[in-house]
Amino acid sequence: MRIVAIGLGIALIGASWGSEEVGYVAFGRSSLILGSMDKRTVFGVGVQSMRPERALRIRGNQAKLVRELYAYRSESNWFWAPPGHAYHVGALVSGRYEFGQGATRFFAEGGWGLQYSNRGSHDIESRWNSTPTVGIGAIFDSNLYLTLRLMHVSNGGLSNGRNKGQNWLMFMVGKRF
Repeated sequence: MRIVAIGLGIALIGASWGSEEVGYVAFGRSSLILGSMDKRTVFGVGVQSMRPERALRIRGNQAKLVRELYAYRSESNWFWAPPGHAYHVGALVSGRYEFGQGATRFFAEGGWGLQYSNRGSHDIESRWNSTPTVGIGAIFDSNLYLTLRLMHVSNGGLSNGRNKGQNWLMFMVGKRF
């Protein structure tokens, strides 16, 4: 529980960096693909801070640079792995491309980050891991954010142990503040 409190404190301290801040709740499951054998349930909270970034453009559409801090808890009750939970804190940097006009807009995002876990799992022996992400979502009335994100968590082969990794499919609900 202490690691979650520390993660939330860091997230709140670093939140005011951009022109738009969003707090969110996330929940999801690890997918049993690409080497994952430990089916985990994930739940957590985070803060995103966004600002327009001139260097990130696709077909004239300017993207936002997103800085994100989060604290998650994952739990396993799967056949291949012993029961247990872990706490994770991490930071992500991503690009978010918004499409559409009016009250409802859509977006696609991609990024990379680092995550620290208080303990390893069946698929991830390292406490420090890389977290590339991709996602899609919608923004309603410039206030409510819904996101579907795939986050790959692995040590990138940097530890001497196995590097099976996990793929977390997450649903996120956020509110601009």
